Amino acid sequence: MVFKRLLTFLVQYGEKLFSFLEKQGTKCRNALTFSLLFVINPGHKYIEVQKRRMISQDEENKSETLNVAKLEYEDEFSRRKSSDEKSKTLLTIASLLLAACAGVAVNIEPKWPIIIPLIPIMISIYLVLDYYAIDFVTLPDYGESNIDEAIKSYDSSTVDCRDSNDYKVGINRTSTRVLTWGVLLLLAVFIYYALVGSSSSEDKLVQIIKNRHDLQVLLRGPEGPVGPAGLMGKQGENGTKGIQGPEGLRGFQGTVGPKGPQGKPGEKGSQGPPGPAGYTKTQK
Repeated sequence: MVFKRLLTFLVQYGEKLFSFLEKQGTKCRNALTFSLLFVINPGHKYIEVQKRRMISQDEENKSETLNVAKLEYEDEFSRRKSSDEKSKTLLTIASLLLAACAGVAVNIEPKWPIIIPLIPIMISIYLVLDYYAIDFVTLPDYGESNIDEAIKSYDSSTVDCRDSNDYKVGINRTSTRVLTWGVLLLLAVFIYYALVGSSSSEDKLVQIIKNRHDLQVLLRGPEGPVGPAGLMGKQGENGTKGIQGPEGLRGFQGTVGPKGPQGKPGEKGSQGPPGPAGYTKTQK
């Protein structure tokens, strides 16, 4: 079992180990050679020992240019890492504020004001998530067999990385401003309810009972027997006369009533005109 594990370890890590030892051996050999040349035959440079040949002035300038290009790319790459760390910090703060909004919403009435700070916090979270959707820039070619191509590769990657960093910095700056507004609005809501206060627990209980008929029936209890009638109260004052309604339909004619008593004789009228003359007995 021990031999098998050792064999597995050598297969997995043997190549990496041998490569590491070879690089370290090359560095030690170059350091020893450069030390001997520096003491015995001054004037040689360490890069000449690395490349195993003399370096011309033009090639030395290109080498320095390549080193400058590498440093510029490393600066932009470090700037990118710093921007990534800031975005992670913003996401963490926004998540904590989101949890704080949920905690405040549980203890206030009414709950709708918590939406005001929640909107900028959600916008900030969206911007940070969109930050990580940006594709990674192209990496430079580390091969130095052709210095001119290596310099162009580093310069192109530096410009690409710088443009991407500028865009990411803009997203982080926008997210920070929006998140700041969210923090201020959340503090305003918290201070308002701390000073004014939300509905008391008794008010909440009354509101719940009003909204639930089953609780009302449960608290009312069973209906008791009808009690004795109370004393009649005093008659109230007559109200104002209402508007006269429309005339109703004529009813059916009733039966003839009994004959009433004879009335008193009327007053004597005036004398009428004289009648025609009559016949006498002699005339007959």
